[in-house]
Amino acid sequence: MAKKKRKRARKRRKKKRVPRNLGAPSISFPSSESLKFSKDDIEALRAALASTSPVPIVCLLSLEILFSADQGGRSWISVEYPTWLMLTSSEPWSTEGTPDLETYSKIVKTVDEFVARMTDQFMARNLESRARKESVLDHLLLRVREQNLHTRKPVFRFQSRKDLEQLFVGVDEELRGAAGFLIQDVLAVEAAIEQIVTSRGDAWWRSRHDALRRFQAAVRDNATELSDVEMAWFRVAREVTVDPEQVVLAVMMQWWLSTSQGVFAATTSEVAKAAALDERVAAKVLARFALRRPEGEIGDSAPSLYEPLELQPLVQLSGMAPLPWTPC
Repeated sequence: MAKKKRKRARKRRKKKRVPRNLGAPSISFPSSESLKFSKDDIEALRAALASTSPVPIVCLLSLEILFSADQGGRSWISVEYPTWLMLTSSEPWSTEGTPDLETYSKIVKTVDEFVARMTDQFMARNLESRARKESVLDHLLLRVREQNLHTRKPVFRFQSRKDLEQLFVGVDEELRGAAGFLIQDVLAVEAAIEQIVTSRGDAWWRSRHDALRRFQAAVRDNATELSDVEMAWFRVAREVTVDPEQVVLAVMMQWWLSTSQGVFAATTSEVAKAAALDERVAAKVLARFALRRPEGEIGDSAPSLYEPLELQPLVQLSGMAPLPWTPC
């Protein structure tokens, strides 16, 4: 009798069990094998990033996307993929110095090839899905994956912020006790970072015209306005080519690399001041939404969409105070 009761109880529990995959389906991405990426290719790119100062490269790619009129040129995965390889590198990478033009060109060419192969794979799968007449849900998931490669920020940011404020109404004390800050503090930090990047980016965009003027004058033997560093760039460029236009282009690229990190990197005190927050509160917000090296790898490190970077879109560049951060 007792055995029968236990058996019926087990059956009832079995019926009530909720499937683990109930709800929003997870988004999976192709492995390196399906994209024909070898582990050696991936490790070679990671080693190339670790061999130089990779932050200016990532920052310059970000600036290219932000200021490019042709939005189809690059997607944010071009920034996120090398960032993820940096964060999962076992070798420490430098935040000082500027990569040379040859290293920059080689790394960017490799990143572009990786991302292009991944994008082509998704497009091919999309076409195959239509040909096989897969279910509406399967086809939708493919479209979501492809769209997510190119979309990283809400179109209606004010609406997103308003929704977050309403979501956390009534739990201020609990949130402060658990995290050390309120949702309003998080939104203030986000707005501050956006303000810092926008104002510095605009200034960077304007100053490039002055830099180009100085470099064009230097080619015409009027180098009085050049710094010692810029003079060194000219000497290196002239060892490669005697074409004046190519010399200016090479020096200009070096200037872009040397100045790009300044647009994105900010100290805790700078963010706190822009957000009108106590520096200790700003530090807690930044620490909560930042990634640090070394992060654990996900899968086989092929180009993909990395959830950690979406949940924590800041990168801590140093462990020393004041902390420099860069938005990925």
